[in-house]
Amino acid sequence: MGDETVMAAKDAQLVVLAGSALRSAPLEAMAETLRRHGARVEVVAGVDRRRVDLLKLSFQHRDRAAYLILGGPALREDVVHSIVVELEVNGVPSSRISSGPCQWEDPDRLGPQALERLRSLGIPLEPALPSPSFAPPRPTIPSTQVATLPPEPDPTPPRRVPAMVWAAAGVALSGALVFALTSVAPIDAAASELETALASVATAPRAEPAPVDVDEDVDAIVLPERTEPEPEPELVVPDSPAEDADLVYAALESQSIRALDILLVSPSATTSRGKRSVIRRASFSDAQAYCRDLEIDGVARWRLPDVGEAQWLSRGNMIRTGVYWTSTKSDPFGDSRVTWNPRSKRMRSTAQRWRGGRAVCVRFSKNED
Repeated sequence: MGDETVMAAKDAQLVVLAGSALRSAPLEAMAETLRRHGARVEVVAGVDRRRVDLLKLSFQHRDRAAYLILGGPALREDVVHSIVVELEVNGVPSSRISSGPCQWEDPDRLGPQALERLRSLGIPLEPALPSPSFAPPRPTIPSTQVATLPPEPDPTPPRRVPAMVWAAAGVALSGALVFALTSVAPIDAAASELETALASVATAPRAEPAPVDVDEDVDAIVLPERTEPEPEPELVVPDSPAEDADLVYAALESQSIRALDILLVSPSATTSRGKRSVIRRASFSDAQAYCRDLEIDGVARWRLPDVGEAQWLSRGNMIRTGVYWTSTKSDPFGDSRVTWNPRSKRMRSTAQRWRGGRAVCVRFSKNED
């Protein structure tokens, strides 16, 4: 696959299809229709049983993808509504989500239904690519086997030329012959005179061209010096993905950090109080700075989780008690942030200056933040 093909694939519209595990075959047929229209499609069959697969995709793609939640008899309306709420909590805007029942009993309408839902989100896809058709090659007949048919006879009989026409043609031919015989001598004389003239021209001395006066006061033309282009500055890459992966693997092996599917999780921020360490409580700006400057066994680029990731950490028993800061804004100006209480499983709007929140830092297992 060439570079242009790879870039075109990366730029294609990403669509996530989610439905019940009982609809895996229709979901694949719908995905194939969208792929023929130039889209990249990821299918989550069984979102009613294992919702974490859809949450992983929402953490990875956010608002770069369109999410079609396809309900029906096997996926109740209340379950579809709860899935949409979790996607919005994870940072997916509602303008990128389409949910509702699907007409599964009509297989021919599955692809058009997906296209209509994308158009309702303002995402029209390209026309479907034509299916390749292969025509069998026409057999070639060797030239030795081609039969040559004789030309068909002309059905019209030949016309007879009258005797008067023959007589006129004879008189014209005789006149032309007499003219040719009488004009040979003048032509030969003209040819000899032409040869004499050409010979005199060839033997005549060639005239030298007149000298041209050159003005010595004219300035010489100075060509500009050729300058080499300046070398482009080298890009400084802080660390390669391979080195980052080695550091992450070593930190996980030493159990200095933890992992929850695609998320890496740091220990909660602590502070020393005498001979023991206690959980550190800070304002939002202090917690954010702590994660930004955190480095554990060479693993850096940490950040505060958003509220969806904090809920996920709570379900995985990564955080248990206390109130934790998240990066999710709770007002349009960002003066307040959403905090998450894993014990009561509730979120609330908290002023950033409040100094009672705890900090746990996260990042993706691959350095894509």
